[in-house]
Amino acid sequence: MPDQIAQRVDRFWPVVANEIRQGVVLVGEWPFSAEEIEELSAEYRTLMPQ
Repeated sequence: MPDQIAQRVDRFWPVVANEIRQGVVLVGEWPFSAEEIEELSAEYRTLMPQ
């Protein structure tokens, strides 16, 4: 179970970071395209209970 948690954190941290940064202009480059974030977000939502 801890391995699975670590894998999910590594995979989905961009989704959470993107939610936090909504509307905030970053200094530097955001390394994820809108398409990548949308795909990860859709996958992330399937993990959350309804």
